[in-house]
Amino acid sequence: MKKLIGIILIACLTGCKDTHCPAFPPSLSDYFPYSKGEELRFENEDGDTLLLVVTNSWASDAYSFEWNCKCSCGANAGFETSLDESFLVSIKGSIELSNDTKVSIISCSIYDGIISSDDFFFRVNDINPFIEENNILFGDILLLENNEYFRYNNLLIAKTKGIVEFWDYKNNCLWKKIE
Repeated sequence: MKKLIGIILIACLTGCKDTHCPAFPPSLSDYFPYSKGEELRFENEDGDTLLLVVTNSWASDAYSFEWNCKCSCGANAGFETSLDESFLVSIKGSIELSNDTKVSIISCSIYDGIISSDDFFFRVNDINPFIEENNILFGDILLLENNEYFRYNNLLIAKTKGIVEFWDYKNNCLWKKIE
């Protein structure tokens, strides 16, 4: 019995370690560089304007697991906007990163009031997103397209600027970010 307890104690002391997971890399926040309260304005060819206020913005902090947990480390960041009452548009975007599986996903949903949403995503495999030289993981400009859409079928994201334009099929117009 003492031998069994000794083996368990030795195994625990040599195998029980904390797993440390990194915070979301600040350089990747440049794809959605928004802060709570910020106003995003878009204009179409007819001079109509969308006003979307960022209601939530987040980036995960570093964290740890105890007892040699075999859990996957992940980090995320994102934002949500208010609803533009005139055109019934709101947007939610996020970036999900996995340290262990080396999968990174950037996604964005554009909501048409409460009726529908069009979802866009882009996935990068086999690149560690937590290494500094991979800070341009999704490229400088990212065009996301959706062939099965309700209202929006493409979205353009530029690093350091965020969403710069999207096509509105319902209103037959291109919404461009106003600087």
